[in-house]
Amino acid sequence: QDISTDAFYQTIGSMLTRIKQRDCKAALVSLPPLGEVRSSRPNHLVDIHNAELGRLAELHGADLIDLNAALWSQVGAAENPVRFETLMSDKLLGQPIPGGVFRAAFRGYVRRQSWDQVAEAGGRRILVDGVHLSDRSGAEMLRLVHEFVATSLEAESTENMNLSLIHI
Repeated sequence: QDISTDAFYQTIGSMLTRIKQRDCKAALVSLPPLGEVRSSRPNHLVDIHNAELGRLAELHGADLIDLNAALWSQVGAAENPVRFETLMSDKLLGQPIPGGVFRAAFRGYVRRQSWDQVAEAGGRRILVDGVHLSDRSGAEMLRLVHEFVATSLEAESTENMNLSLIHI
């Protein structure tokens, strides 16, 4: 079932309200890039959604863990970045399918390559298939979440500290 963008954000707002009512510290994690071309249409949409997530975090007194910015800093200036749109170029019954996802899964699960090796084989750095995080990107997310938790624990008594993390 499709959900409207407004309903999606209302649901996140409701979740943050309930978390706040339980006296928990909350954080939202920004959406990662789609493909590794900063100026692409999918990444423009990701930026719009991340701006709204930032607004919701601020409105509800939650932190925003900016995974998106951290991953873009890892991409740097790639010579020939792979556009997200090219990953959907395969067709099945006339419909676009994520061929890059299938190729990445084959390399990872059948050939037993690390997700960083799969990403590099596809000309990418942070995403194995234009959507899913590589090992190095997953490690960056873990580092950011660990930093949030550690900072939160330093700021509060660990006895009374409740944490909630929402990753969409």
